[in-house]
Order: sequence, then C-alpha cells, then structure tokens
Amino acid sequence: MQNLPTPILGEISAITITTTNLDESENYYKKLGFYEVGRSDWPFPWRQITDNVLLIMLRTDPKIYMALTYYVKDLKPIIKNLESKRIVFYHVPKKEDTIQRYTILTDDGFWISLVGNISGFKKPVGPGMLTMSPEDYFRPEKYTNKTIGLFGELAHPVKELAKSIEFWQLLGFHVLSKQESPYPWAIISDGLSIIGLHETTEFSYPAITYFASDMKNKIQLLKEDNLTNIAEKNKSNVVLTTPEQQHFFLFQMGMEQEESTTIPKVVEIKITPVATVSNERKTPLDDNWGEIISEITLTDTIPEIAFKNISKFSHLEIIYYFNKAEKEAIIYAGKPRGKEQYEEMGIFAQRKKDRPNHIGICIVELLEHNGNKLKVKGLDAIDGTPVIDIKPVFKEFLPTIEIKQAEWVTDMMKNYW
Repeated sequence: MQNLPTPILGEISAITITTTNLDESENYYKKLGFYEVGRSDWPFPWRQITDNVLLIMLRTDPKIYMALTYYVKDLKPIIKNLESKRIVFYHVPKKEDTIQRYTILTDDGFWISLVGNISGFKKPVGPGMLTMSPEDYFRPEKYTNKTIGLFGELAHPVKELAKSIEFWQLLGFHVLSKQESPYPWAIISDGLSIIGLHETTEFSYPAITYFASDMKNKIQLLKEDNLTNIAEKNKSNVVLTTPEQQHFFLFQMGMEQEESTTIPKVVEIKITPVATVSNERKTPLDDNWGEIISEITLTDTIPEIAFKNISKFSHLEIIYYFNKAEKEAIIYAGKPRGKEQYEEMGIFAQRKKDRPNHIGICIVELLEHNGNKLKVKGLDAIDGTPVIDIKPVFKEFLPTIEIKQAEWVTDMMKNYW
C-alpha cells in the first residue's frame, strides 16, 4: 500500500469520455466489466459507470475527447490556490452558468476539468492498486473488475518528463515511481487519480490502462464475447479502441522479459509549408468557391525553379492545411454539415475540415504563373492557408470508370462551386 497525498483538486475524480451515442458506448464498457451507477439528461445526456475502482462519465458531445474531471463542493478556494501557482485556465465559467466548470489544458495536450457539483456522484470504494496489498495483484479473485483486471493508470505521452512532473506537482500530485527504461516514465498520484507520464513516441493518445496476472485468459474471453477493435502485440497485451476512438491498454501483470509491452508505434511526421494562399475569403464558408481567384506564393525556402514549365498544365492539385480548424472539434462520425436529412457518415467518408490531420485537397484551374506566384481559380481555401504540396493534374491519374457517391453529396454540393 502506498503513502498517498491528500487531493487538492476535488472530492471525487472521474475520467470523462464524450460520445455521440450513449447507448453504444455504455454497452461497450459493460463488456469491459463496468456497470451504470447514474444517469440524467441535465444539463446534457450523461451516464456514470464504474467497476467500483474507476469512475467514468460518459456524456454526449459532438467534440470527441477524454478528460480527467474533478467534482468539487466549493470551487473558490481551489481556484484561488491554483491561480496563486500561476495555473492558466483554458476555460473559465460565467457567473450565470448553471454548472461552474474550469478547464486546464496541459502543455502535453491533456484536459483537466474542475466541476462545481458533487450531487449524485459517489467515490468508488473498491480496492485498487493504490490501496490493496501488492500480493493481491497476482490473485485474480481479488480483482474488483473480473473482466479486465486492475486499473493501473491513465497513461499519457509527454514531451519532457521532468517538466510534466513539475506541472502536475502544482496540482497536488506526487511521484510514486520513476523509471528510465525502456524510456523515461513516471507514475504519479494525488490520492484519487493515477497518471502515467510517458516520455515516448510509441503512442500519441491518453489510454486507460489495466493489468491482470491472467490477462491472456481475459483477452481470450473478450474475443469470445465478440469485442471488436482489438490490436494485439501478443496474446497477453492488447490495445482496445472504443467506439469513441479512445483507448484501453490491457497488459499482463508480471510478464516475462521476452514479452513486449510496446504499444503500436505512431510515426510522427513534420511537414513544412511550401507556399501560402492569398484571396478575398477571410473566413471558412461552405459554398460559392467556384469563382474565387487565389494567389499561391512560394515560401522563402522554395526556389522559383520549382515552378518551371508548370504552365504546361491546365489544372493543379493543391494540398493544404486547415490551420484554422480546431483539434478538439473533430467528430469521427456525424451527419454532413449537421443536417438531419443526411445520413451519418464517418469522418473518412466526408471532406469536412475538422479531421484528424486537417489536410485539404482541391483541383484548381491554373490561370497564370509569374515567378514565385501562381494565380488559380476554384481553390476552396481561405486567405493565409499554408500549402503543403502542389501537383499537376495528369489525365492518367483521374478515374477511368464511372464515379459512385452517396446520394446526399449532390444536394450538399449544389452551391459549393
């Protein structure tokens, strides 16, 4: 058992996960050993689930994210304390807001919410890794969650471990364990929450992590229960992707050295703009792009010779970056433009700007080439948009068979150009 600190952020903590389909999400987590302990439609539809160790708040929101949430009786002294430590709040509520909510966004992109309401919320009382005897880690019969084992940490990748630890210490967290292999990482806690800080590029998302001495058997049972989106590293270690595109790590407790704990590696890509768009459109609008004339100017790092003989082509393909789009606004499945008459489509079955990597592609007519500038027609990018790449349109790259598309596209695009 650990000598735990006293939490300073609130009385109850939970992991908030937003969803566009509460029923689907709750049914998925029930397969992982969670059960419902509360629900309401005020101030928005939500469900509270737990395995008696970890509390999860499922709430409807078109913005998909995960956050560490604290429910607080009296926000004022907590906020005053944090402000004295120069903690910057990403969102501050208005006095007239029914629910008082403060949010913090860490330098590593992790959300923390402080909510001035504890009505209807109860702290889980089951024994977890912070409170149970280490000997019981290897006794599955002692696990509160018989399906996936012991909640171990909310794992989060960070850029600089030392800097991250320093920030979390301002929030009342203490370092419980710190290691340098296979990369720098630490386990921290404030007595309520357990966070794993991992200085690595092996994963790029927060993940709820569970351990079990019989994880191999538990994974097999999940498969037999038809649980989908299981990425295996080996038979005892997997990554689950939930319906909301969040992640669970399920790891074998006390695994042998030859068994890898490596999480599917994400390759980070650095892209530098090659040009910038200039035109009269200052804000992103959905329609009337056909007559827009834009000027594309190469950056100082790209020589004019890169445009040599480009005038031999009538059309160009412009690949650009939606630099005004918000990362937290990504909806992985929804109705195009939010219109009820259209069917729900996955983000990769749409062309909207709020997408995982914020990349746009458009075929334009080349009107003029002059030095380091191009004048084009029909580019659906606003003024100041960074251009990632420019390619000539080859007939041979265009489809040679009839194009098939969803019925709603024609209606939605009738005024686009």
